[in-house]
Parts: sequence; structure tokens; C-alpha cells
Amino acid sequence: MNYHESLFYGIYDALADLEANVVLGVLPQTGTAIAVTFYGVQDHGTMTDSIQGVQLAIRAESRDTRDTPRLAEAVFDRLHGVTATDWHGIPIVHCYRNSSAYLGVDDSGNHKITDNYYLQVSRAGRHRTDT
Repeated sequence: MNYHESLFYGIYDALADLEANVVLGVLPQTGTAIAVTFYGVQDHGTMTDSIQGVQLAIRAESRDTRDTPRLAEAVFDRLHGVTATDWHGIPIVHCYRNSSAYLGVDDSGNHKITDNYYLQVSRAGRHRTDT
């Protein structure tokens, strides 16, 4: 399993008890879902310290304006503040929500939110070491 797959399955495991389809990439056309995408934020030049950005596109299949924010808060409850753990071999130092935005409604009238989380991770590599 590669680095991003390991992080995805760590997030997937953390959100497994939610009644939502957690997918990598793009939101599916229907259903309550959370789409996970990754973006780089910061990598130390020689040390193993990295900050990995994770964008979660969140949509409840409901026209009720309260349902998508409710799902986003359930995600927050499971991810924000996670410390000192391991997600499928990736050491997670700290996970926290960095920003959030309301994205309006999709073609079916379902409300969408995007939440951006930062993962402080320890990511060793050929030229990166803490020694």
C-alpha cells in the first residue's frame, strides 16, 4: 500500500461508523458521501516532518440545510485533535481542521461543504531522516 492509500484507509477507518460512503477522489453522483483528496502543504527539507493536506468534500443526500453541516461536525468529532497514532503504517503526529467552506447545492438540491484538514505526519525517505 502506498503513502496516500495508507492515509485514505486511516481516514476511512476513522469515519467507518458514519452513514456515508467514503471515497477517494470525486463525490459520487448520488447518496450521502465524503470524498477524500490529498494536497501537499509543507515538507521539511531533511527532517521527516511533513504537513499533508486532506480535502473532504461532504454532502448529505438531503435538501434539509442542517444535514450536511451535521455530517461535517460528525467528521470533525472523529478527526480533529487526533494525535500520536498510526494509520496503516503512517505515523500521525496531529490531525486538525484548518478551514471549511460551504459550496452551495448540487444539481439535486443537496448541500455541499468542503473541509480541509492538516495531518502532521512523520514521513521518512531516502534523503529525509531525523538522525
